[in-house]
Formats: sequence, C-alpha cells, structure tokens
Amino acid sequence: KVVINLNGHTINYTGGDILFRCEAGQSLTIKGNGTINANGYIATTGRLGGWIIVEDGTFVTSDATTFQAYGGEVEIKGGTFQSEPYNGIYYTLNKIDDGTGTITVNAGRFYKYNPAESYTEPNGPVSFVPYDRKVTVDGDWYVVSYGN
Repeated sequence: KVVINLNGHTINYTGGDILFRCEAGQSLTIKGNGTINANGYIATTGRLGGWIIVEDGTFVTSDATTFQAYGGEVEIKGGTFQSEPYNGIYYTLNKIDDGTGTITVNAGRFYKYNPAESYTEPNGPVSFVPYDRKVTVDGDWYVVSYGN
C-alpha cells in the first residue's frame, strides 16, 4: 500500500511507457495539490488486480491515457486530467477491452474528455460516472461532481 502526497510538488516523468504499475494485492493512492507530467501513462492496474485511488492533483500526459484499468480498479475522487488524442479520440481513462478492470469517476475535471460518455471501449460509449453524479461542461473541460 503506497500513498503519494504531491504536497505542491511537480513530478516530471520522461521514461515513456507507464510511470506506476499497481499489481494484484497492491494499492496506490495519489493525493495533494501538485502535478504529474508524463510522456507515458501515469498509472495502470495489473492484469490480475490492483487498486488506484486518485484524490487530488493535476495529471498531464503527452500520451493518450492518464490512468488505465487492466484488471484492477481505478477510482477518481478528484483532480484535473489532460491527455492527447489518439486517432481523434481522447483515451484519458481507459479500461482494457478484454480486461476485467473497472473505472469509477466520482469527481474531477477532464480536458476534452467526458467520462460519462467515453469512446475508449469497442462497444460504443460507456459511462465511468455513477448515477448520483453530474457532468457539466466548462469550455473544453468536463467537470464531474456530486449531483443534487
């Protein structure tokens, strides 16, 4: 179980591929104001599990995906997320097509990516947003918050 408190700091990752891997039986929590800039995926769960919790922070990648659920769980409780499109589609959050992973977005700001209408999965748009949340549009940003 690992907790990273960004505490106002910036992490610049230039290694490509994936910065953090969270395998079965492992958990990673990222919290605090701060930024992770990466030229690869920021974090992924493993084929057999793992749990990633994002409480806060700013996450920017020059790749297509910031967080990926391969076989584990990704839970977004807040933060700001920005990625680059791949073939015209933003894959900011991505559940691997043949994996059993899950993604839940309870709150957060997403650049040009609507987690309630994600086109990252082959069977059409899916929602990673629970029914009791709402999504509002603020320019190029989709903001997920608790509904009334």
